Amino acid sequence: MPSTNEAVNQIRNEYKRVTFEHWYRDDFLSLPWWFLLAATILPWVIWWRWLRVPTRTPELLLCVFAWTIIAMFCDVWGAYLLLWGYPDKLMPTVPPFLPADMSVIPLSFTCAYQFTASWRTYLLAVLALSACFSYIIEPLFIHFGMFEIHDWRHTYSLLGFILAAILMRYSMLRWHAVAGMRPVDA
Repeated sequence: MPSTNEAVNQIRNEYKRVTFEHWYRDDFLSLPWWFLLAATILPWVIWWRWLRVPTRTPELLLCVFAWTIIAMFCDVWGAYLLLWGYPDKLMPTVPPFLPADMSVIPLSFTCAYQFTASWRTYLLAVLALSACFSYIIEPLFIHFGMFEIHDWRHTYSLLGFILAAILMRYSMLRWHAVAGMRPVDA
């Protein structure tokens, strides 16, 4: 009888093979794949070219980086626990939904941070973004077969986005205080 670790590695090797085969046959160069590629690149082009404030670039990139870590961690965790899944992938690797985790979500919430001067306006922007992601984008992606939920509700996503956004703004304001910078809103 193989050790537990050997058995896990055998299953992981089979999973890797099947995942790559599915990706190559069903995802690679398909219409959803091109959409995912565009969703990975275009938000960065738009943000860098028109939305970014050059004097705040290091601060905003820190915010984007932190959001990316949060999004990737939550996505890997949720997919691992089979709370949700992604039938279509840009790449046959983890994180499963690279465009959302490294582009759309971080840049959207960074814009909310960037363009709001008070907690009140920030919370309104975050509520609108969170509702859009949870109740419009998630159902659209489910409809088009690019996202599936199992033991999950859109309201959980809404609450998760809002909580993460509150913690993010609080952390950024604390970072301003520690760095001796003038915060946007205390």
